[in-house]
Amino acid sequence: RNGTLKYCSNGKHLQYCIKIQCSQMYKCPDSYCLPIRRICDRLWDCNGGADEENCKSRMCPFYFICKHETSCLHPSEVCDSLIHCQKSRDDEQVCNNRRCPVPCFCKGQAIDCSNRNLTMLPTIPLKTTFLKVRHNSVHDFNFKEQYVQLVICDSSFNKIRNLGPSNVKDIKRIVSLNLMFNSIQILLSRTFETLKYLRHIKLSGNFIHFLNAHTFSHLNNIYQLDLSALGMRLIQKNAFYNTLFASLNIS
Repeated sequence: RNGTLKYCSNGKHLQYCIKIQCSQMYKCPDSYCLPIRRICDRLWDCNGGADEENCKSRMCPFYFICKHETSCLHPSEVCDSLIHCQKSRDDEQVCNNRRCPVPCFCKGQAIDCSNRNLTMLPTIPLKTTFLKVRHNSVHDFNFKEQYVQLVICDSSFNKIRNLGPSNVKDIKRIVSLNLMFNSIQILLSRTFETLKYLRHIKLSGNFIHFLNAHTFSHLNNIYQLDLSALGMRLIQKNAFYNTLFASLNIS
């Protein structure tokens, strides 16, 4: 951790690592293991610099991304009393928010705030991966930095009206998004384009009567897209531009 080699100062213990597995770490090609945070930190840690390749397009699903940095942290290194995000220090600054939000029910990394008369999304612990806020009166659907670890979100049966790229840009790890039976009337173009891991989108029961061009563009991993019971009248050309899905319901 302080930049010096453990065990053998001459590095002999790192010479025969071809068959060594690297659980929760990065394995240099046929060599030793590195913490995830050492990848794309602009320093060569692997022989030949393999840990610094393809960093511009790098994504970190289910990992913590340091603000204003290219480094990612394994969840075990967040809130461990050690600062790993050297510029922002946000891997420790977010740790004061660990309590279960009132009046929700929490278990592990899951939070259920259904039927609680909420008018806004709750403030949640950073490591929350599952959030359910069904049957409330939530109007504002703006996800902030505290939601970066979300994988599943169920916000169905609320009063959400607006949905565009700015509303969802911070939930880059989201896989399943349920917004059924809200009051959404317009989907802005490219709303979901940055959500590269999104596989399930449920929008049935809203008031979306037409789709703009590029509403669902560049989504290559969609398994289920539910646009049923919308009273759809018009779908513009290229509304599904460069998007692949296994199941599409527009009934």
